[in-house]
Amino acid sequence: MTHWNSNTYGHWLLECLPKLFLLRTLRDHLPDLKIAISDAVSRDVTRWASLLLPDVPLVVFEHQKEYLRCARAILPGMLCDGSYFLHPAMNECISEIKTTTRAAGERRRIFIVRADEYSFRRLANKLEIMDIAAAHGLDLIQPETLSIADQVKTFASASIIVGEFGSAMHNAMFADDVSVLCLGWISGIQSRIAALRGQSIGYLLPPDRTTIKFQNDMPSKDYSIDPDEFAEALRRMLAMSGKR
Repeated sequence: MTHWNSNTYGHWLLECLPKLFLLRTLRDHLPDLKIAISDAVSRDVTRWASLLLPDVPLVVFEHQKEYLRCARAILPGMLCDGSYFLHPAMNECISEIKTTTRAAGERRRIFIVRADEYSFRRLANKLEIMDIAAAHGLDLIQPETLSIADQVKTFASASIIVGEFGSAMHNAMFADDVSVLCLGWISGIQSRIAALRGQSIGYLLPPDRTTIKFQNDMPSKDYSIDPDEFAEALRRMLAMSGKR
């Protein structure tokens, strides 16, 4: 139950969570099984597996010392193609996850505070942007500090989601009837999620309208978001949200 980039949380959500969902859906039609997980993957993998398939034992193996020999192996699909056009069955997966985590509650407007560690890009005026978001009534959220269930609940209750493009923003998949604003743009993945979930989405680029895309061994690069443009975008989002 892994992917070559499982330690990047956004990739886990898109490429491995659907595998867990398929196993959960087909569980009654399968023989007894165990989920094999390398010790090299993040703890989020085991937390998700325990949440969605609590009765299935987890086998964690030391990838540098051990290998697996299986009588039979089940390799679930990802429910998306190489361009991240997601299969509509993902909506059923998300509904089940929200039921499992009892996701409900008062609607919130949230700003996702992105961790800068190990990133190939950095928002140079991050604190200024955070202050503007807070001044407009958005709650500042660091998803990685929350449990899996609380992350799902937080995004499921959101009416507005704003943040830097990245893994944390992919949690928007758990939201219904939401407006999403990404700071910066890297790929079409967030738009694919929005299309699956029927969300409104927009992107605010740096003043020079450039984008920063990942390249192997590239140094971290800074970019900035114009504070006035950001404040105006928030005012428009809040006005639209108030009309719903």
